[in-house]
Amino acid sequence: MGDDIALADLQHSAGSLAAIVFHNIEHSTQKTSSAIQGYYHLPHTGAEHGNSDDADEAAKYSKAFVKGHKVAVKVASLINHGRSTHLAPLRVMGSGLVGGPPCEGHARLTEGITWFEKTHFHHQPIKPEGNHFTATHYLHFSTPLAQIIPGAEGPTQPMDLVQEITLISGMCLWTSRIIQSSIPRGQRLDVSRLLSKITLYEVEYLSRAVPVIADLAAALSTNNLYQQIPLNIRLDIPSFHYYHSLEERLRDGRCSFLEALHWMHAVEKRHHQLSRVFCRLLDHELSRRQGVTPHHRKLDVQVSPLANLVYQLICDSLANNTFPSVDDILQILHTEDRTWADFYALVPVNEKVTDFRGLSYLFYVYQVLRPALEQSQINAKEKGDAKRKLLISIDDAFERRIYSRSQKFLKKLRASLPPSVAAPHLLEVYLCRRIFINSNEIGSNLYLDDPSPEPSVLRFCQRLDPEGKQQLVRAQDRHKSWPETVKLDAFDVVERLYGSHITGVLKELFAEVGLEP
Repeated sequence: MGDDIALADLQHSAGSLAAIVFHNIEHSTQKTSSAIQGYYHLPHTGAEHGNSDDADEAAKYSKAFVKGHKVAVKVASLINHGRSTHLAPLRVMGSGLVGGPPCEGHARLTEGITWFEKTHFHHQPIKPEGNHFTATHYLHFSTPLAQIIPGAEGPTQPMDLVQEITLISGMCLWTSRIIQSSIPRGQRLDVSRLLSKITLYEVEYLSRAVPVIADLAAALSTNNLYQQIPLNIRLDIPSFHYYHSLEERLRDGRCSFLEALHWMHAVEKRHHQLSRVFCRLLDHELSRRQGVTPHHRKLDVQVSPLANLVYQLICDSLANNTFPSVDDILQILHTEDRTWADFYALVPVNEKVTDFRGLSYLFYVYQVLRPALEQSQINAKEKGDAKRKLLISIDDAFERRIYSRSQKFLKKLRASLPPSVAAPHLLEVYLCRRIFINSNEIGSNLYLDDPSPEPSVLRFCQRLDPEGKQQLVRAQDRHKSWPETVKLDAFDVVERLYGSHITGVLKELFAEVGLEP
């Protein structure tokens, strides 16, 4: 991915066909004329960073920028082992996007105002005669600690204290709209809605998240070739987590046990399809970067450990015309898996699970902590340095509450561990949104407002600006250009945002699992 990065504004409202407009991410988010409400671009760290005449609002933007940039610099130093030359695998550029939902409300409470640093990855060629592989992303780095890896002093680099690294990511299935349409109010379940084609959300998230995971894995591997720190990847893709959506219907007699079972089978099928595509795309992207080629190391990649057990227990109950019991499932989890028992012991009494909605949410937090709970005894170094486990999450900012809660549990876990066990620390990495809904006027996101499974969206035609450079016309300016429109499917949109290479790979991978646009 080069520096000419695009974003999309998806104009969509109920009962109308969606229209999409593409912009250059930097040119279209200038402070005085940003096409995306609540976001604007800072060209360098010395630039003015108040975005509003409102002093309180400007202070929020300023605080987000200052804090976000400081952490980004620390992350670069950590991953680069203190090197700051242009050959370092990760460079923070001092420019970026600052913003969030433009008005107070649930979206801003969840995501806040965030600084997304322009982050450049530089990988050595796999073959001596090959070209360097480079990529640029807008990323937000967050950690509650003054030091990402506490304990390093003097010549000791923080990464020297790390015993193990785990990258953690995941995604949802379908879209919120499709899930809800499969359980319509006052009607029977409509499982056919869960057999839908690929959604724009699914294709776009994979195109945006997987290269970042691969770039971080390669950068970490490149700087640890001789230490050979174990590098793991954990992907959390939901399955049983959706059961709570239909439980009320089942208990009220508005669907049968058999219908509920078929609904759950459709969820599990999509889980397996998306898991395979995610893992295969990740393998492909890793193979393009030198630091993680097979002759250097083999990564341990797992998808949603232990979740399949919960799914199977729910389905067994449904198959026997019995309501699944969350208490019974909690008891089985406690006896079947030590990591769950250790995790659940960290949960305060007033936050214990009482229903399947609570179990679903808590399981997301558990998957973040699971690598830290897989405790391994270590021998202390001669100088007495305590070892650490580094967890790095990569996700969208609207999932922040999962990681905030994980940080609280990790703090309790560190306090309970003996000195012989590696203490875990979590670095949160958030991806900048590349598709905004209705110019971000209420801060919505693609998972909530994806028009899929509508077959296409519309893009207004291209024209040349006065300098002869091609640009894409904003929807509100369409009367100034030729009134031609072009139909796009999910892959067309992703190709415009992320390029033809990853789009072509995704087309093949989705076709392999039987999913078409």
